[in-house]
Amino acid sequence: MTAASLKRGWCPGALRPMQTGDGLLVRLRLTAGRFTPIVARLVAEASARHGNGEIDLSQRANLQLRGVTEATLAPLTTMLDAAGLIDRDERSEAARNVIASPASDLDATALIDAADWAARIEKLLVDIAAARPLPAKFGVLVDDGGAWPLAASHADIRLEASVTSGQLNFAVALAGTRQTAVQIGKFSHDDTLPLLKQLCTALPSFAGGARPAGREDVDLWLSAAGLAVQTAEPVNRSASEAGLPGATILRPPFGRLSHRDLSGLAECLDNETQAVFRLTTSKALIVGPLQGDERQRLDAYATRAGFLSVGDPLERVLACVGAPACGNATTDTRTDAIRLAGLLPAGQTLHVSGCAKGCATRGRSDLVLVGHGGLYKLGRACKASDFPADGVRMSLTEVERTVATNGFWHA
Repeated sequence: MTAASLKRGWCPGALRPMQTGDGLLVRLRLTAGRFTPIVARLVAEASARHGNGEIDLSQRANLQLRGVTEATLAPLTTMLDAAGLIDRDERSEAARNVIASPASDLDATALIDAADWAARIEKLLVDIAAARPLPAKFGVLVDDGGAWPLAASHADIRLEASVTSGQLNFAVALAGTRQTAVQIGKFSHDDTLPLLKQLCTALPSFAGGARPAGREDVDLWLSAAGLAVQTAEPVNRSASEAGLPGATILRPPFGRLSHRDLSGLAECLDNETQAVFRLTTSKALIVGPLQGDERQRLDAYATRAGFLSVGDPLERVLACVGAPACGNATTDTRTDAIRLAGLLPAGQTLHVSGCAKGCATRGRSDLVLVGHGGLYKLGRACKASDFPADGVRMSLTEVERTVATNGFWHA
């Protein structure tokens, strides 16, 4: 099967879950990826009672409950709705597809409060979608201009805060990552939301409501919106997942938490804590602001639970859920990825995908494995979707032998 034939035409939510190999997947869209310890405990309980107890952190900074059944979906929805975690309808839920910098209030270098902007953008998108549906999977990204990178995240509309001649503005780009998106100009703080409305309103009239994929599509989209491209350069800043004062960064392997882990992390915080959980697009959790010995308790729990430490080779490994949790996959991707991680040269990245869809990342990796019929296709410096349908397939043992040789990396 090709990557295109495996893609779904929509993203799952709480009101419209997706069937997977281990049951229904219920995705919670949390504004700016933030949630309180109270919500953490409730989601953990909901996962244990109505799912299989496994919770994923997604690349779009959402929480995903796995293993929900047709019988448990209704009580789960009721439980989540009582906590204010359910949208009023499916169209509103689908429209709230906004990625935001996760720690603006903890980052002294941040130029804006990304959470505030995310909330305003979500309201705008919901209002537009109420009149006419937005394209499926359409998403907006707001970058606070601070230390935490969103450069690799794909979005249909990218807003990146910057300062020019002492004035705050947003560099706006369309259809891509920071590297691939089409830059259309820099806009003032006051002009940005009207511009978003203009762009989003034009989308349903563009190509039958499809999402733009390249420069030609962007030109058509701008024409439909009555806009002209301005001369603009992408924001050039060096960003890193730097430590944040008063916070800790927790990295569960492959972004997978058990319900016990989520509840256990919440229990590490004081009753009167000011700390908030913040989801990142790298499938990590930032927790802060912390006080007293909350950091020590969280870090100790993370060590006991087997979370990744800085420098662990698995930090450079991406893997989808694989078989049997995904019906498209024929290999146990995460178990296989752990076996291969130690063979990676320093600084190299690995992507293990159960099929050509490449769910774990849309980008290139130094080493890529794509499952097919219980075996793997192997490639370097490519994407999961780059492999030909009739490519050579190997067993995991053959892959290990090939990757372990210097000739593979220097060929």
